[in-house]
Amino acid sequence: MDAKLRKRHKIIWIVLAPVLMVLLIWVAKDLGFSQNSEIVKLETTSSTAMAKAENEKVSAVLLNNQERSILEIVVKSPLRSTSSVVFALTGTQERETLLGQLEGVGSYSFQVEEGVKGIIIKDPIKKQSILKLEF
Repeated sequence: MDAKLRKRHKIIWIVLAPVLMVLLIWVAKDLGFSQNSEIVKLETTSSTAMAKAENEKVSAVLLNNQERSILEIVVKSPLRSTSSVVFALTGTQERETLLGQLEGVGSYSFQVEEGVKGIIIKDPIKKQSILKLEF
């Protein structure tokens, strides 16, 4: 590589590195999940557990009170994919309703409609099903 080519290579990478960072952030924000989504809280005294499903990695509890139904998911250990999306299984044809994104180990709450039969966790990038729990 001569001096002219090294200089051109350096300039290209100086321009390309910030552009790649901006594109990466833009793609991450374009997933369609808002970080400022409403946090759903229920008082445990006024809610009743309608259904529960559990395995070694995830537990899911469907809570119900007079006003709304809440699906509480606790991720106990890391899932195979870091880009995990959770869907609610509803109806007899197992129609999937998008609930939100799971970002790692922790507790997540989602407001759901009546008639939830279970959950399915998928990797939207690889288009694979990671986990399915039925109540």
